[in-house]
Amino acid sequence: MAVNKPIVIGTIGIVGVGIVNAATKHEPITPIVMGGYVIALLASVVDLAGGQASTLMGGLVMLTFLSVLITQGPWDAINRIVNPNTTPGGAPPPTKR
Repeated sequence: MAVNKPIVIGTIGIVGVGIVNAATKHEPITPIVMGGYVIALLASVVDLAGGQASTLMGGLVMLTFLSVLITQGPWDAINRIVNPNTTPGGAPPPTKR
């Protein structure tokens, strides 16, 4: 019996976003990795029940991944890569006169 695929994808995504966010802010990544292990453990224990519990846990993990991606994603870093002429808030820099 294997773990539900959305649980694995969601857990990897949550931990990945956390690691990228911590790396850009120069914070430790150990708590994020440990939290990923806890999420994977809890989700796999519920997944063992099978049936509706497995489907529910897969959906909850994917919703959590989407929430983390939207709120904690490195959007300022992506914005700086795409458009280097903007400030961290997204507004264009003041023009010099």
